[in-house]
Amino acid sequence: EFANSGFDVKHLIREIVLSDSYQRSSQLAEDETEQSCPPESYKVAISKGLTPEQAAWSIMRATGVLAEMQNAKPDPDTTFSFKDYINDRIPAPSNLQDTMTLFVSVFGSPPGVAEVEFQPSMGQALFLMN
Repeated sequence: EFANSGFDVKHLIREIVLSDSYQRSSQLAEDETEQSCPPESYKVAISKGLTPEQAAWSIMRATGVLAEMQNAKPDPDTTFSFKDYINDRIPAPSNLQDTMTLFVSVFGSPPGVAEVEFQPSMGQALFLMN
């Protein structure tokens, strides 16, 4: 289909967006139950949480600071410390590298623990509120 359209990207995106798979809701229909709708039936979309990095990119883009963060250079004389930040010893990061470190510290699993599924916490909610 993509080659037949002359490699038209807009046409490809339109086809994807209008597909049944893309239009599928993550909510069960009123007449459906979880037992009548196993994941392998693909009747509903399966929600998946964002990685800490994806959350950071999304929030920076939504708040309009992405370009500013990308253009800012980290201070070579200092190292961002999550512990110093949460204890109000240093201001919020103003560059991409330190912001990513912050989001991974808040939303990621502790070091040595595999990130298999999202586990929300009160600390994460408070971080987003501030």
